[in-house]
Amino acid sequence: MVRRVFKKGFDFNTITNDELNKVVEQINKMPRKIFNWKSAQEVFETLTNSL
Repeated sequence: MVRRVFKKGFDFNTITNDELNKVVEQINKMPRKIFNWKSAQEVFETLTNSL
């Protein structure tokens, strides 16, 4: 999914950790069919809150 934003051949040395973290956050908040249209973040929070 990172390749949707950073195309093949992209030099990751040209961005900051903050910029990369923003993209990762967007990916984790994206609804996914496999999770019944919940985001990975929602699934993670649900599972960790039930511990």
